[in-house]
Amino acid sequence: MISVLLDSRTGDTFYLIKGKKYPYDPSLVRHAMVCSAAQARIALASAGMLEVVKAAVDASSDEALKISWEYGTEWSREDPKLVSLARTLGMTDSDIDNLFLRAMAVS
Repeated sequence: MISVLLDSRTGDTFYLIKGKKYPYDPSLVRHAMVCSAAQARIALASAGMLEVVKAAVDASSDEALKISWEYGTEWSREDPKLVSLARTLGMTDSDIDNLFLRAMAVS
């Protein structure tokens, strides 16, 4: 679980992962950005992207992507199939990071 926190003394924002502080730089914590498929779908729905992503997966010729979408239980921010799909949809690294942080916050 990744938490975004504010240091009340310094005013600096940082990530807290398993009790360890990381600078507020998503590229340093992408390895820890993992969510369930349900969390991801809820985050996509709340961002108004669920139907767009479904359509892109259906239109893809990547069978591994289709299997991951339908049967995968956990999604990793660093999954090349996912990153490629996001790029196809015009998403930036920041867009993907924010979507993952949103998904990981879903309980």
